[in-house]
Order: sequence, then structure tokens, then C-alpha cells
Amino acid sequence: MSAYSEWLKELENLAKEAEFCLTDITENISSGNHVVNFLITEAVGHDPDMVSRRGRINEVCRPRIYIGLDKIDLTDPNGGRCEIKEPLSHVEKDFIRDYSFSLNEYFMFNSALCRSVLSSLKDKITLVSERSKALLESAVGDELVKMITARLLGEEVSDASLKNLVIRQVEARMEESVGAPVRELLLQEKVSEVKRLEIQDGEISWEYQVKNGGFDINLHWKGITFRWDDQNHRGNIGVNLDTLSVRNMFLYLVNLPSFGQIVTRRLAKIIE
Repeated sequence: MSAYSEWLKELENLAKEAEFCLTDITENISSGNHVVNFLITEAVGHDPDMVSRRGRINEVCRPRIYIGLDKIDLTDPNGGRCEIKEPLSHVEKDFIRDYSFSLNEYFMFNSALCRSVLSSLKDKITLVSERSKALLESAVGDELVKMITARLLGEEVSDASLKNLVIRQVEARMEESVGAPVRELLLQEKVSEVKRLEIQDGEISWEYQVKNGGFDINLHWKGITFRWDDQNHRGNIGVNLDTLSVRNMFLYLVNLPSFGQIVTRRLAKIIE
């Protein structure tokens, strides 16, 4: 493997190390008239299905590393950014096609500079990961610590474990944040006059429906939906685990009390 291919491979591996990063990581290197920009972020992309023998492609949300030239906006999925992933030979082809620029040639003349970006990104991943783990631990408790410890000990822990962990936390807190406040409100008179609502409140939308002597609430935000079934005192998340963003799921968990307040306050005004 050439030094250039090894460099790309190490860059690709950085995305795997950024699983716990709740914020983006950026870096750039410049030489001559050009700036090569790097971004590590959580995003949906097309990955090969490792289980399928027919080469099927799945949509998967995970940490990914993108690269672009000069003023390309790497945060824009439609802005022309190039992902560093297998097959790595496509990275050079995509760069020449999109920018008329040879990344391989750039590496040959600026190898030390290109390698320096690896060290810088690794340091940033370590810093952001530690801060993010502290935030996650404060929100989801000892389960996260156990999961991290298991990985450090070399135990098999699936990539979906963190997603499932945060989902369970959201479902466990629905009663306190949404179910109980709405139920208390509905003890008021005249509530039977309101049977069904569909509301848009800024970035969130929600539906309320009287059902079987209780009520259902569906709350949607950034592609994540939870449903509260008050008759059975049960909540569940409706989401495709493959395309679920851990970052958005964590923010959903943190914002769940405020989401509950938004629903309760709007409902209170309607039934007055």
C-alpha cells in the first residue's frame, strides 16, 4: 500500500474513533493557492450491507469524515463534499472529477503537512469524545460507563448499542416529561370537547387523540417520533435504527421536558 493510500486509510479510521463525539470536528491544511478542508460529523450515507451477499447498499447514520477543496461547504450534504471511505481509490477519482484537483499529487508534494492533519484530528477527537462522554453519562447514567468499559476490555459491543441505550432512556422518561403533565391537565372539565389535534410548534409537530378512555400523543422532531399511549402508560420510539442520529437522539432526550411543556401549554390554551 502506498503512503498516500495509508494516509487515506488512517483518515477513514478516524471516523470510527469519533462515535461518542456530539459535535463536529474540523481541520484544514493549505499550500499554495489551495486549502483542503476536513470535517468529521454524524451523517446518513450509503454503506454496503455486510450481511448481504448480493452487494446491497443500506442507508446508515454514523460518524463520517468528509474532505473538500477551498470554499466547499462540508456541512451541506448537497454541496459537493467527498467522503473518505472504501473503496479509497474513489476519493482521488471524485476529487479530480469534482475539483479538477489531484489529492494524490497534493500529498506527494505536501506529505508532512498532510500527515500533520491526522495528529490534529486525533487530538480533537479525544478532547470532544471526553466532553461528550461526560454529557452522555450525566444523561444516561452507569449503562454508558459499562458499555465503554466492555469495549476497552475487547468485548463485542454492537454499533447500535449507544443508540439503543439513549432510546431506552427517552422511553423511560416519557411518563415524567409528557404523560403525567398532560394527564394532570386533562383532569379539568370540558376536556371531552377536544377529541383530536394536529399542531405545528416551531421545529416540533405533535398529534393528540382521545382513544379508549385515555389519550395518545405522537411528537415529531428531526425525524424522530415518540408515541405516548396513556391508557397503558407506555411510550415507544418510532425510528429506523440504521438512520438514527445519536446526536439528535441525545438532544431529544435533553429537550424532552421542554417538549412536554410545549404540548401541555398549547393544549391548556385550546381546552380553556
